[in-house]
This record gives sequence, C-alpha cells and structure tokens, in this order.
Amino acid sequence: MPPAGPPPGVQPSIDVEAARELAAGLRTEASRIGFSRVGFAPAVDTPRHERFTRWLADGLAGVMQEWLVRHEPTRRHPASLLAGARTVVMLATDYSAVSAEWTAPDAPGHGKVARYAWGDDYHDLLRERVNALAAWLLAAAPGCTARGVVDSAPISERE
Repeated sequence: MPPAGPPPGVQPSIDVEAARELAAGLRTEASRIGFSRVGFAPAVDTPRHERFTRWLADGLAGVMQEWLVRHEPTRRHPASLLAGARTVVMLATDYSAVSAEWTAPDAPGHGKVARYAWGDDYHDLLRERVNALAAWLLAAAPGCTARGVVDSAPISERE
C-alpha cells in the first residue's frame, strides 16, 4: 500500500485559516519569549547562491574562506538543515537598551565594546529562545518538524 499524502514534489493542501491561526499564535509566543519581530518565508533555493559561490571562488571570504567553502552546499536551501522544510520562520531581537547614565569610554587605551557583546554570548541566549519557540510549535502543530538555528549555522539568513 503506498504511503498516505501527496506524491513526491507536490505540496499538500493546507487549511489557510488554521495556518493563519498558527502563525498568529507563533507570533504571540515569540513575543512572550523575547523576540521583537517574526517573519515567514517559503523555504526555497537562495536567489543569489551562484553569486555567493563566485565570491568564494574568487577567494574573497578572508579568514572565513575555509569554513564558508566547507559549508557552501548547505547554504543553497534550508532543507539541507531540515529535510522537508517548507517554511522558514525568521526571528529578530533588539539589543539591550543603554542606560542614561552610561557613557562610552573615550580615552587612550580604552575601547568601545559593541552592544551585542555587553552581556552573555548572544548565540547561547538566542539558541535557548529559538529552541523554546520550536518546542511550542511542535506542541501546537503535532506532526510538524522544526529546527532552530542562530547566525552561526550554515544558512544564508540574509537571503
């Protein structure tokens, strides 16, 4: 007996209203967890991947060259990180607010530190949040799959 579901390469039909409700719930939960923005995009080939591979072939990645070349194939499509991926959920968070009393050092021998580096490693913080959101999604939509990644994963997040 063949497996249930549509033939390979054919997307199953979806209940649009249920999808909208799930997206609204995900936005609410993401905000509760601490994300400031949420966006949704179809999981498709990155539109400028060929440009990226030419840039790598030209050796323009500096100290990141070896790592980027090694992971170049995974940057083409989100399904390389999660088989069957159909939608990408993009999340953003704002950096911490500056206290009114705080002033940046402006003396020889004292550097300025970027806001993202003021506290704990943001990768750890965001990974914890993204995994909490993925757990919420798995509970809200049984049968779906999710994988949370931060900007250190080999995916073209700017695309």
